Amino acid sequence: MNKFPLLAIVFLLTAIAAMLPASLALYPQDGSWLSASQGMNGGTANNLAISPAFGSDRTLFAAMDGAGLFRSTDGGNSWAPSGSFTFSGDVYDVVLSPGYAGDRTVYAATRHTGIVRSLDGGDTWQNLNYTIWAMNTRALALSPSFAADRTLYAASFGNGVFKSVDGGSTWITATQGITQTYFSDLAISPNYGVDQTVIAVSGGSLFRSTNAGASWSAINNGLPGTLFYKVAFSPAYASDQTLFVATRAGLYVSTNGGVNWALAGLAGIDVSSVAVSPQYISDRTLFVGAEGGAIYRSVDGGTTWQPAGAVPRANAIFSLAISPGYANDGTLYAGSASTGVYRSTDRGDTWSPASAGISALQIVSLACSPAYAVDRTLFAAAGYVGIYRSTDGAQTWTRVRDELAQWPVEVAISPAYANDRTVLVAFDGGGMLRSSDGGNNWTPVNNGLSTTALRSLAVSPDYANDRSVLVGARGGLLFLSTDGGDTWNAINAGLPAQSVEALAFSPNYAVDHTILAGLGGAGIYRSTSSGASWSPANTGLSELEIMDLAFSPAYADDRTIYAASRTGGVFKSTDGGDNWAAANGGLADPWARCLALSPAYASDGTLFSGFGQVRASDDRAASWVTLGAPVPWGNLYVLAVLALPGNPPEVLAATNGFGVWRYVPSAAPTPTASPSATPGGATITPTASGTPTITPIRPTSTPWPTITPVCDDRIENGDFEGEGLWPWGASGILWLDEGHSGRGAHLVGANRAGAELWQYIEIPLGAGPVELRFWWLAENAEEQPYDTLSVSVQYGDEQVDNLLTLPAVDPRSVWREAALNLDAYAGRAVALTFFAQTDGYVPTLFVLDDVRLIACYRPIGLILDLPLVLVGERS
Repeated sequence: MNKFPLLAIVFLLTAIAAMLPASLALYPQDGSWLSASQGMNGGTANNLAISPAFGSDRTLFAAMDGAGLFRSTDGGNSWAPSGSFTFSGDVYDVVLSPGYAGDRTVYAATRHTGIVRSLDGGDTWQNLNYTIWAMNTRALALSPSFAADRTLYAASFGNGVFKSVDGGSTWITATQGITQTYFSDLAISPNYGVDQTVIAVSGGSLFRSTNAGASWSAINNGLPGTLFYKVAFSPAYASDQTLFVATRAGLYVSTNGGVNWALAGLAGIDVSSVAVSPQYISDRTLFVGAEGGAIYRSVDGGTTWQPAGAVPRANAIFSLAISPGYANDGTLYAGSASTGVYRSTDRGDTWSPASAGISALQIVSLACSPAYAVDRTLFAAAGYVGIYRSTDGAQTWTRVRDELAQWPVEVAISPAYANDRTVLVAFDGGGMLRSSDGGNNWTPVNNGLSTTALRSLAVSPDYANDRSVLVGARGGLLFLSTDGGDTWNAINAGLPAQSVEALAFSPNYAVDHTILAGLGGAGIYRSTSSGASWSPANTGLSELEIMDLAFSPAYADDRTIYAASRTGGVFKSTDGGDNWAAANGGLADPWARCLALSPAYASDGTLFSGFGQVRASDDRAASWVTLGAPVPWGNLYVLAVLALPGNPPEVLAATNGFGVWRYVPSAAPTPTASPSATPGGATITPTASGTPTITPIRPTSTPWPTITPVCDDRIENGDFEGEGLWPWGASGILWLDEGHSGRGAHLVGANRAGAELWQYIEIPLGAGPVELRFWWLAENAEEQPYDTLSVSVQYGDEQVDNLLTLPAVDPRSVWREAALNLDAYAGRAVALTFFAQTDGYVPTLFVLDDVRLIACYRPIGLILDLPLVLVGERS
């Protein structure tokens, strides 16, 4: 892309600012996004890789969920992002060349940037191949003779297995004999030069090739019908033919190259990772990681097991890496879900955190003290990790609460925080917590709540007097407390059964008793009776997926409210919610998940919106400018505005997997009364109202880039046209010869109790909208059937959400379509389950067909060579 000379840019910006009236001075755009996550260490470590020369170079790599690739060169004491390459989103695997000490070669498998390679130890990176780039690449395996044969394999989630024999410069498919396309792990024989053996993991199946990937066959004899995670070879495979596979039902072992399998122990334990000692032939040592942060050790090849030392604050252990010098140094590392990397130097007896510098947390909520200008206090909630507090304006953070098994959805501070020191947190699965001493101590406050799966939280602006707090949940459940959370009462009258995603009190609540609720799929509901009754307030909304709400601080006078919607962007009402209109200022991609208004909105008219990019408006949403993305692919959860006297408001952005970022603006431009010369080539056309329309110059030598959504179907064989069942197992299912469309369908219930069909699905981090659609048919001869077909998802530590229950009702033998929004599960791996409950008295059929789970996301983080003020048009 051509670049404007720096002086021309300055001249053009100055001229544009000069043409604008004072009320339309552009929010500063030549500021910078700076990380504001110091002290927020951790994140989900999908895989760890340790240098073959670790004893001398002390080098480790961590493939992080959402936040890219991190490197340590001091044995895990400190970490930093690996090189200048921008890893766009999840990194699933990282592998080092067996000759890393000399060739410095590293490969990484990513969700959005395919396979990347470094030839200088991770300082610089390059994409390898467009075909691979287009894949969701999950795992890599290098030949132990890589220096000579240059062979590596790649497993994709959707496109099978690929092979390269030139170090990744070119690739071929290696799928003959493979009946699945979704792969999650690979392992290559330590004797590959002789036996040419590779193992690939696909859900609940293992595939083996013994001819260097030319053909494959399933090797599942003796394995359980459940999900498989990781596979590992014995270092002495040439002689002992031993393999290990970690499954949801324990660790399994084969001693004949995968022909037969048997349970090696830990029956019923969800084993998510396995690592074999480099000296296994002599020490017979294995480690496995499991749910709940447990690590087990065996020193007899898996015959017996003992728990290793406790891993502090850890979730599921997704990855393990053992030092090449383990026999002498006793060192190994564990990567957990959400809480980062841990290290043991005594063979697993004790563990300590080793994530300093890894800022990869999912920050889902931010709250700013009402007296921020004085106390500089903020609170942040990190997914599965806990609550953080900053008392120096986000310069540093300290964790003040651990929440490993629960997902915080919102943190809120009392408007009277300076006096009452009250902070409240709502959890999806854990209910409510309250602190009355600024976050030092916390108490559950759930009395009267009929559910702990909460989705939203709001505190009354008059909390010091009325002690009112609102919490919303799935299914249209809404609760009000008038005693600060000690007791709760349901206030659902008139609300539809949709998830309550956003809540807001009127700033004038003490007088007007007005509350707004944003529902996922049902729009906005309003109460003017403190929640005693509700009615829809959707006139003018073109989208009903409401994610955030914000009242003007001067609402009593201006009656202004803003709403953020997934794909409709920002909507504005100036009559208290009676009518709404889009307020996106001509943005081509107005997606919005969060809103934040300047505390001085009444005078400065400034507000911000965000999804991936952050937008700013200083004319009450008449027009917007783009402040860019804090990080590529960093779906934003929430924004907070930090206003200090005499300065433009700063913005904090909470990201999904990248921690907290701060936008620091430059000084605001000073408008002048008269226009200067028209900048070279820019066209300025007066409008009827006298406000100029400015069309910026754009480079013409290359096409102006556009960003379009990418959507994919996460379901495999959802139309049931292929052979067999859904991948990864099912029970009580028959495959039919006719369906809603085409010849395939599934019989999910047939006059029997408890038949289910399920599939593991990963919904991309930052995806939205995410929609599940399917067709179903019921056959039941009962006059009043009690049989049902339910749809649910399971995630995390066995958390199950029931999404929908469908009865076997008239008219019978009629196909019906159902649609569900699953945005709330973006960034998670879930088990999607269809479960038929039939009583067995009268024949009952439930038939399922054309199941689709469409997840859409936008490639964000596009780096432009010009200040973004030149991209849009302002009128």
